[in-house]
Amino acid sequence: MFYIDVLKKALQLDLWDLHYLYSKPKTLERLLLADSSGLPRRGLLLRIGVYFGHLLSCLNPRHWLSQSRVPAGVIVLFAKTNNQRESLKPIQSGLPGAYLVGSHGDYSLDWTFLLAHLFSLPFFPYTWVLFFRSTGIVRRAFHYIFDQYWLIPGFYIAVRWWFHRRKPRALVLSNDHIWECRVMILAARDEGVPTVYLQHASITDEFPPLSMDVALLHGQDALSVYEKAGPAQTQVFLLGMPRFDAFAGYRNPRSGVGGVGVCCNLFDPMERVAQLCQTIRAAEPKCRLVLRPHPQDRRKSDWLEIAQQCQAEFSDSSQENAFDFLQKVDVLFSGNSNIHLEAALMDVYPIYFDYACDARLEKYSFLESGLCEYLSDLDAVPGRLKELAAHRPPVRHRARRYCATADTEYEGRSAELACHLIEELARQGQINLDDWQRVSGSALEAYELPGQTAEEQA
Repeated sequence: MFYIDVLKKALQLDLWDLHYLYSKPKTLERLLLADSSGLPRRGLLLRIGVYFGHLLSCLNPRHWLSQSRVPAGVIVLFAKTNNQRESLKPIQSGLPGAYLVGSHGDYSLDWTFLLAHLFSLPFFPYTWVLFFRSTGIVRRAFHYIFDQYWLIPGFYIAVRWWFHRRKPRALVLSNDHIWECRVMILAARDEGVPTVYLQHASITDEFPPLSMDVALLHGQDALSVYEKAGPAQTQVFLLGMPRFDAFAGYRNPRSGVGGVGVCCNLFDPMERVAQLCQTIRAAEPKCRLVLRPHPQDRRKSDWLEIAQQCQAEFSDSSQENAFDFLQKVDVLFSGNSNIHLEAALMDVYPIYFDYACDARLEKYSFLESGLCEYLSDLDAVPGRLKELAAHRPPVRHRARRYCATADTEYEGRSAELACHLIEELARQGQINLDDWQRVSGSALEAYELPGQTAEEQA
């Protein structure tokens, strides 16, 4: 009966909702109009070939043995990307016996992905029919991710079976909108496994409504965005940013501008980034200039060449933690990126540099809230750097809306608080709310820690 139930559920999956980013017109339009370096390669036949290529890549028995070492009855953390891994590592450290799994975990899920590909093979006709019935921008999406739509039913079956056998005490994820995470959340819920979402970056209006049992959010801004996303049966706790804990005692001690960081994401035009670096180098020939592209950017050799031309250091974001990078600089230039928040927490002055000259693309509300200032004119950069060299104001207080524990007695304890909540949920199926107070006026069931800020207490 278990297998019949799982198969029925697999046939009823809402593929569009599970593959959230590519199924929503607003988000998909942005992806399709952006630089192709941020997209899978296009073509139906190519995507079918990719499907079988991934199947073959899962055949390494060493990875199967790795997964088999995850025992039953443990707390499972899932990491698909390096950013997710970095967010979950403080939680793993504070939860003895927790296992970090996934492509960026300590234990591979290749055996589950192999089963997912095998289980999905019979779903090819079903996926093909969905493609021919689709229209407009959704049909365009198939040309980029046909293999992923095809894989979703088999992945649900494989993960559901794994949860059924391993019976984890809880599942913790730091992403709620990529399809692997959304399928795992659904499978865990269907198996009665408590699910916990740990926010790992700032939230935008492109994110789906909350769908987990518990969500551990950084602060009021994330809560406000999720309230607008729609109703949810999720308990929300505002507890700051666990991966910032190790740097909570650090404030930029330098005066002036001795180092400048330049960050860029997948959608920023490379030419404008290079022009900004050249402008900074010409204006401040003696300053330390550090270029840091997005970890998923495939143009690493091109960025290295630009760094060399501008006599800049290169920060490999797939290897170097953002907070380690920020300790090298005093001013940060970046476009549409969460790193503005991390800079403010470190008292590094954040400047939103509009590479595309279109501030409407700013999706994190950093400009609206005053977290960072706005520049789009290259000619204005030298003068602004000179002003900041004479007087660079503190900015850490601006981050409080985004990190609930900043400048409070709980600063540096976010991971400790998160681990306590996760362990409570895993042990007794619910969380004791005695130490928490309800967030007034919230449309969601949200809680925060009582207490004044450190400044108010002083």
